[in-house]
Amino acid sequence: MALFSRNKEKVFSNIQHVAGLSVLENCDCQVTAMQKGIVILCLGKELLIEYDKIKHVEFQMDIDEKKFKHHSLAKGVVGAVAFGTTGAVLGSIPKTKTKREVIGYSFITYIDSEDSETTVVFRDKQVNSLVCAKMVDTLKPKICK
Repeated sequence: MALFSRNKEKVFSNIQHVAGLSVLENCDCQVTAMQKGIVILCLGKELLIEYDKIKHVEFQMDIDEKKFKHHSLAKGVVGAVAFGTTGAVLGSIPKTKTKREVIGYSFITYIDSEDSETTVVFRDKQVNSLVCAKMVDTLKPKICK
């Protein structure tokens, strides 16, 4: 019954090409995981890689932590009302906050038509999206070892 059947294709579209294909670096790409292999679409060029040709799939991430100070005038006012001058000073002390930005990279190594190993590298287009991690998690069980 078609009502509860799942679509066998999975599309990963928020990624960029870094290296390994004959297209420009940092161009937007779409990878579709199908039953027999993956289809890579970049700048109108389409590449089909069958699962039995893929030798290795790996995920790595680049973590960038940025620290910044956060000031709050409202906390100083509340501290002054509650505890006087000491509360105002302690309430207005800036707090240090950390913002973490994660960019995921996926590496797909396969045997090309000339029987040589080629590695294609993709990167998440937006920070903290982890689309490449989801793509690697989808591809790993389908690769024959």
